[in-house]
Formats: sequence, structure tokens, C-alpha cells
Amino acid sequence: AVTGQEITTDYPTLPTKWEAETIEPGAPGSGKGIEAYSFVDVPSYDTPSALWSNYTGCQRLIYVPNNYDQKRYLLGCDSVDCCYEEQDGNQVEFQIPNVGYSNPSKTVDVYYQKANVTNWGENVEADEWSWSWNPFDNPLLSQDWRAYTQPCDKGSKGCPTGVKLIQWQSRAAGIPDWYATEFKNFKGFDDDSDESDKFLTQFQIPDICQKSNLLQCA
Repeated sequence: AVTGQEITTDYPTLPTKWEAETIEPGAPGSGKGIEAYSFVDVPSYDTPSALWSNYTGCQRLIYVPNNYDQKRYLLGCDSVDCCYEEQDGNQVEFQIPNVGYSNPSKTVDVYYQKANVTNWGENVEADEWSWSWNPFDNPLLSQDWRAYTQPCDKGSKGCPTGVKLIQWQSRAAGIPDWYATEFKNFKGFDDDSDESDKFLTQFQIPDICQKSNLLQCA
């Protein structure tokens, strides 16, 4: 079933820490991998904003400790033990919505509808949340997002906020095609739990990537 869009202020909050199986276009091989994500709005070396992506024979770590020393580390990709790519700003914030105005009296309109979406080869029903960002009223600077979620038992294992993310879509610069990341076996982590503390210990730059003459990826 699909219903018409309507503006809502009753949208869910996605976990800021999660792990999931993913399909991401442009990723190594088939695009299938296992990802671990921790988003921090104002990161530091003690609490970095980071994403581990584990693909067959290849790993990537997006590591953002501040607003000037952020990098993407690739391990085992293209037969290189470790190399780095530049990372522009913080990583993607998977949140509904993930943009906002500096003026607190202005809010981003979030639209809701029930929708069917193809995810991991299956057609499933989900809650669709969509929003846009175009503060300069210029289509070439516009960005659009759609998040597809399904409810889960809030507070149960893997469900700290009452929803699981099954798909994230985005597009920009007036391009009509949507770029989709698909999720399966999504597991969120409660910020104030021992399990979350243990989960965060993995977000460290591997020793092999800390050598002083580390090469930039070709």
C-alpha cells in the first residue's frame, strides 16, 4: 500500500551508532559489505566520527577527528596494504532530517508516506521520510533525501530508537537519479550502554596506516 505524502513533525530519530549489511553503488566488487558507523557532530580524537566498511578483500575507514585532519583509509584495496584519500568535512549524517537552519525559528519540512521499495532484491513496505535543502533557491545547489524505515520494539536489543533503517536515498545538483544505499540486519546501539562502549573501540586508525610516508591512493 502507498499513501499520499503529508508534512509531519512526528518523525523518528535514527541511531547515531549502528552496524548493518549494506549495498552501496560504487563500492568495491558487488557493492555488498558490512559497515559500522558512529556519527559525532563535533568530533575529536577521543570521539571521532567514523565509518568502517568491510568488503571482500578490501576495507575502508572514514576517520574524522576534527575539521582539518579527516581522511579515508583504504586497506587491501588495489593490492595496497594501506593508502589514504582526502575526506571533505564530516561523513554523511544518517538522520531525519540531516540539515537545519541556524535560525531556530526556521525548520526543514519533512514529508511522510507509506511506500514500497526494493531492498536487497525484495519489494517491502516501509515508512518513507523525505526532505530537501535549497537555501539559495538554486536547483544546482539543491539536495534531496529519502529515508526508509521499519518499526522495531524500542529499547529491545539493536533498537534503541524504535526504528531500523532499511534504505537511504539522496540526489543533488538537480540530477533526477537517486543514489541509494540498502541496509539489512540493521542493529543500532544505545549511547549509554556497555555494548556501545565496546562497539566504539574499533574506530581507530590501524597501525599499518600510521606510517609517516603513507601514500595517497592512486
